Parts: sequence; C-alpha cells; structure tokens
Amino acid sequence: MWFVTKFTRWSQERQLAQTYRSYAIAVGDTHPRTAPILRWIAESYNSDAYKEDNWAELEDY
Repeated sequence: MWFVTKFTRWSQERQLAQTYRSYAIAVGDTHPRTAPILRWIAESYNSDAYKEDNWAELEDY
C-alpha cells in the first residue's frame, strides 16, 4: 500500500524546485531565455511547498 505523508509530498516539491534551479544554472549561458522559465518553475514549486507548510501549521491548531 502506498502511503504519502503531507511532509513527504512537500519535500518532493522542494526537491523538484532544486532540480529546476540546477537546470537553470546549467543552461543559463547557452539558453538565456530558457533559464528564467526554469527558475520560475523552481520558485513555483518552492512557493507551493511554503504555502502547504503554513496550511499544515494552521490545521494543527
């Protein structure tokens, strides 16, 4: 049976954010239009994780 806790999911989002940040760094010099898009995707994942963390804290009360 597959069981995913809320914290596991958010850590996956943070890992995805780090992956896309790494991609942005890797292609920054050769693909200057692609790098900002990859950074935006990374920030989107990071923002989602942050919002979910805050929501989880509110649910605990």
